[in-house]
Amino acid sequence: MLGQLLLPLALVMILGALALEQRVMNDHHSGVTMDEDVVADGFLSYKRAVQAYVHESPGITGSISLASLPTADITGATSAMHSIVQRSAAGTTIQTWWDGAGSARLAALQRLSEGDIAIGLSNGSTWQSPAGGQMGALPVAVAAGDVVSVVTFTGTGF
Repeated sequence: MLGQLLLPLALVMILGALALEQRVMNDHHSGVTMDEDVVADGFLSYKRAVQAYVHESPGITGSISLASLPTADITGATSAMHSIVQRSAAGTTIQTWWDGAGSARLAALQRLSEGDIAIGLSNGSTWQSPAGGQMGALPVAVAAGDVVSVVTFTGTGF
């Protein structure tokens, strides 16, 4: 009787170990680690939190400090992430950027955001997106190679 119970249990354990080994092999061969995804997701969390903060704070302009954002909304964000909000007749433009992130982080961001056209790399005073090509002038110049996102919202609530 004990043997009849141990055999299925052993099979389940072996299959589970094989599945885990395959996942580790897939992660290794893809060149992407979970750590890269976690760090990149920190920027996406920061970007979303800034946009929500602007929506909830009509009339706000200028830089939004990391400390101003709800802690639960910025999991993984770091002090290397910045933002600026500018308002004009054309709408509310929010620029977020990540100091020193570079093209390695951009690849993870593009994968996690499913190719978000509003995320790219700074060329200093202009920027480009893998999905959109040359995107034009940045509202605020940032160091070449920094990851940057620029969105302009129009309508009520912004």
